[in-house]
Amino acid sequence: MWFGIICLVSISGCAINTYNTVKSLDQLNQKSWEIDGRIFLQYKDDVVNAKFTWAQHREDFECIISGPFGLEKIVIKGDSFGTTEIMSSDHATDIKTILGQEISILDLKYWLLGKVNPSSMSIIISQIDGYKEFRQNNWTVKINKYQNIDSYDLPKNIQARNTTSNLRIIIDKWRL
Repeated sequence: MWFGIICLVSISGCAINTYNTVKSLDQLNQKSWEIDGRIFLQYKDDVVNAKFTWAQHREDFECIISGPFGLEKIVIKGDSFGTTEIMSSDHATDIKTILGQEISILDLKYWLLGKVNPSSMSIIISQIDGYKEFRQNNWTVKINKYQNIDSYDLPKNIQARNTTSNLRIIIDKWRL
């Protein structure tokens, strides 16, 4: 005797949300954060390679820039209104002169987060797949690479240039 068995298999699918929720950088502005990185600045015929640490504590910041072997050192302190203090070692005059003439420290604070300074005019050149390029205060800034830290997409590699300078920032470590 032959018995036929018919099985009805119901396959139902479900979609699983596999992307991470990315937090807004505006939330990060209200917190303290620190970064360690490297800065490469070409200004006319001069080239500066240095390590830097940026510590942001709500409105106040401290940026420590040190040259090769820690011989040259600059400490820049400030708040939302600008630089309040610059201290440097005797050998740091080249770095201090170049940074003082070329880079707005208040713009840099925002660029490190991958944002434009909301207090200055800017033009977004492109914003494709999260990568951003914009112009602000005679600089063209491009965020070349991001890294996800604690659900924030934060810059890893930033390039900025103007008519006399080319600046490259590599962020090695974020602490939120």
